[in-house]
Amino acid sequence: MDSGKIILAAALLFIIIAYFLVQPAKPPSYPSPSPLPTLQPSIPIIPSPSPVSLDAECNKNLAAAIQSSNANLCSQIACEEQKNYCLGVLGKDVESCEKLASQDYKDICYGNMASKLKAKELCDRIVNSNRKNYCLLNFDPKESYCLNMTLTSFKDSCYHHLAIVLADNSYCEKIESNSTKARCEGAG
Repeated sequence: MDSGKIILAAALLFIIIAYFLVQPAKPPSYPSPSPLPTLQPSIPIIPSPSPVSLDAECNKNLAAAIQSSNANLCSQIACEEQKNYCLGVLGKDVESCEKLASQDYKDICYGNMASKLKAKELCDRIVNSNRKNYCLLNFDPKESYCLNMTLTSFKDSCYHHLAIVLADNSYCEKIESNSTKARCEGAG
């Protein structure tokens, strides 16, 4: 699997996990019991899908579309946020990225599109400085982008990328994560 797909898969997993962590759990709502249950017709209570289960289904469909790189599957996603993300990334539709409510989704969408379309100017739309530096790194592999990153995971990925692209394993020594460092050293 090439590093672009690994980065995309890792980014998607990160988004899905982060999304679930920031969403408050909402219990399903059920109709309140009637004060006179014998006078009410017997209707089975079937709860409608909860927002959590609907969101999980949307994320599952999004993952399937991205895994298969099939933009046609985006239309089957019921949740607007995931559908727009899918259309932006797979359909290469900048307007779909702009429709996203989540800035994290927008940033990742623009970064993926910049890489796929080879359009460096899309990196300028990214708000998160770590993601913006990583996006720019794909067009101009310089250590200064890594030095400007504040999150260790991004910085480590940046140095790993430089080691591969520039064929210089000395960048592996700057990686803090032992597993990423081992992968980096093993790639050379």
